[in-house]
Amino acid sequence: MKRLILDTNILYKDPSILTRWSSNFRIIIPDIVLEEARKVSGRLPGSENLLHLVDNATAKGFVKIAKVNRDKYPYNSDNDNKRISYVDFQLAHFAKDYSKYKDETFLVTEDRHLLKYANDIGVRTLNLFALQNDLLSFKTVNIDEVEKGKTISQFQFRHLAISFATGVILTAVSFLIYKNIDTILSKSPIWGSTLSLLAVAFGFYWVRSNYRIGYGIAEFSFGLYSAFWALSPYSPDFDLSTLTTDLPKIFSLVGGIYVMVRGLTNFGDGIKGTSIEIYWRKVFPNY
Repeated sequence: MKRLILDTNILYKDPSILTRWSSNFRIIIPDIVLEEARKVSGRLPGSENLLHLVDNATAKGFVKIAKVNRDKYPYNSDNDNKRISYVDFQLAHFAKDYSKYKDETFLVTEDRHLLKYANDIGVRTLNLFALQNDLLSFKTVNIDEVEKGKTISQFQFRHLAISFATGVILTAVSFLIYKNIDTILSKSPIWGSTLSLLAVAFGFYWVRSNYRIGYGIAEFSFGLYSAFWALSPYSPDFDLSTLTTDLPKIFSLVGGIYVMVRGLTNFGDGIKGTSIEIYWRKVFPNY
């Protein structure tokens, strides 16, 4: 996970960064930066909206406010020659200390003097353009999607719970349809069967569009069942050698494996931008 420590100029140049959340990055605003933003709030247009956005993003868990221990980083007059202000000096050394405990920590600023100083003391940096390009590669949750009074954690939990429940229900419905397909078709007229199949197809597509995690779970489960049916490992007369001469079971086994892979693909796509994506990437880093 990337930790992005934002400078004041980033907040003013692109405040929309505060409205996006992903498990792949964490936005951190040091309190010294927030104090600087409040000081200029009366002189710069849009300052009040920015501060309101920071408060909203913090309340919903999109942003973390970090406390800087100013006594830890003594500022001396020699820094004037490097054109580094007191706030920039504190910010650079805070980022350096933070990076010792958290991997992939970046200081994000448009101040070229701060960029140079931070790089000189070993801090990894990004400018605004590099940050914007980086964020484009991640699927994010918009702050407006999270209800007022709720946090991103609560929003994510509700979304994942509904998705997993949808997967279980869809798996059960698929299994019932499969087991009773002959009865269903025999009791329905041709046009009724056709319309029913179309309704099921559109229903499954709607679930895939809105709850891709659940659809992936159902797809994987159906593929697993198909593959198990081909092998029948719990049958008393199970004999793996006979599989090579049983074409229907061969097709069922291969088809089941393919459907399982498709299910995992849909599950992986569905969890992008969620809190469990980071764990999925540890198992499948190149997905």
